[in-house]
Amino acid sequence: KHSNICRKCVDRCVNDALTDRGFDRFKCYEMCLYNDSYHSDIEGIADVCGKCLVNVPCSTGNPIKRTSRVYD
Repeated sequence: KHSNICRKCVDRCVNDALTDRGFDRFKCYEMCLYNDSYHSDIEGIADVCGKCLVNVPCSTGNPIKRTSRVYD
């Protein structure tokens, strides 16, 4: 989200719920419900996605904080 320079999470969203304009939680949940239906053979609940959170620079830390330096 920092200055719209990365966009990897936006590009990874398979249902276009995450865009440059924001996050549509209803569209995201729609995808989660689809996943649950698609994986109905799995015991339990499978209403998850998380594609936007995986394999992006900020998934384990703040990449801007790592590259920014504060000078007094």
